[in-house]
Amino acid sequence: MRWLVLACFGLVTAACEPTYIETPAEVDIYISQGRFGTACIALRNDREPKLRQYTANLLATYPDQTVVNDCICERIMAYRHGPYDDAVLRGLEGSKRDDLSTCALPAFDKAEGEERLQLVREFGAIRSSVSNDRLAEMVGDLKEPVEVREAAALGLLPAREAKQDLLLRSMANDPAPEVRAAIAKVFEGAEQPEVVSAITKAAREDEDGGVRAAALKAVVRLKIPETDAMVCAAMLDDPDARVRLRAVRSFKGSKRDVALDCLERRLKKHEEDAEVREATMKAIYASPSPRSPKILCDNIGPFLRMYVKDLPVTRMQGADIIKHQNNRDFENSYDCVQRARAQGGYSCWGRYYLAVWTNDLGGKAHKPTCKGAPSPEMSFE
Repeated sequence: MRWLVLACFGLVTAACEPTYIETPAEVDIYISQGRFGTACIALRNDREPKLRQYTANLLATYPDQTVVNDCICERIMAYRHGPYDDAVLRGLEGSKRDDLSTCALPAFDKAEGEERLQLVREFGAIRSSVSNDRLAEMVGDLKEPVEVREAAALGLLPAREAKQDLLLRSMANDPAPEVRAAIAKVFEGAEQPEVVSAITKAAREDEDGGVRAAALKAVVRLKIPETDAMVCAAMLDDPDARVRLRAVRSFKGSKRDVALDCLERRLKKHEEDAEVREATMKAIYASPSPRSPKILCDNIGPFLRMYVKDLPVTRMQGADIIKHQNNRDFENSYDCVQRARAQGGYSCWGRYYLAVWTNDLGGKAHKPTCKGAPSPEMSFE
């Protein structure tokens, strides 16, 4: 069959029309010859989804060709192996074709479960007004599964301004935190006053920590007094570690005094979550401000007294503060460690940790034998 197809290239006769197309190269040749109906034959190749996707993507760029529109529209739904041809639909990504989007609407009457979720994602990727309207309907329809509403909301990112009112209503009222968090993500970086107001409210008041964290992330880049205060409050007082962690990371590498002030307060305040502690030290370390190394240096003593009790630092997460100070400002590490040693009040493992660093930095200090060490010779460096 291939030899017949190749022999007939350039001959526009019914007798030489192929019955099967196997490669993108063949599609390219037929389109270059203006034989759009022939190129459409590739959409029938059920064994090659990538070929169908490629062909649909190419043909969709010819909106004035009726034969193209008809064949794509037909093939979306005339699929023998499912409720619709997902490969053809994927080929329409970014085409913004309302007419072809309309052809795919009947698929929503057939697709269920994972196929419905996939349909939402692929349909939304078309970015047409028809696809945006259908996704908006699904976001507001509580009969739809949570994961479908979530995917529909995320699919409206390019249309967030046009669908703003609906999305904000759903963020305030949808019972599923996954959907509310997805909508907050859609509005990341938005600066419209009504959006900022709604997102900051969610960051402060939503009952779910995941939603609060997503909302905080959405507005933190604005760096206005209102959002700075919100981030700091979340960092210090939110009961959910996910929110505190997101708040800390949002200030990572900042050289602004307002950010460093808050990070230092977080460093000084007891934190049960080791990941938050580690992130706080990393956020301060990453700051280019000259205040950064001083904050780490000044807090070595208080930090060790707060956390290092019955275990060596190497058996704890989020406790190796000298490592971060040394990475940031190694030239002053020895002085910082000696200042901390002079303060006193440490557990045995705290003294051990300071002695290890003193010796590593060129000094000389006795390493005590602490409870839990199997022998005096055991090292935890």
